[in-house]
Amino acid sequence: MAYLKIFSSGGGRQIGEMRIIDNQNIIFDMKGNKVGYCVVTNCKEKYYDTEGRIVETLEDLLLHK
Repeated sequence: MAYLKIFSSGGGRQIGEMRIIDNQNIIFDMKGNKVGYCVVTNCKEKYYDTEGRIVETLEDLLLHK
């Protein structure tokens, strides 16, 4: 399995990762739980939680579940 991106907090601590699975960008927390999805449109990333609600920032998705 290839990792697409590793996400870090401001202090450099790894907080999550995004993997491509079945042609979808799925975001996981550090415990391996699926927390959301990423959609890239017009060179801009948009993040959604697992219930399909848009999330303003990646930190909101990973740190404020």
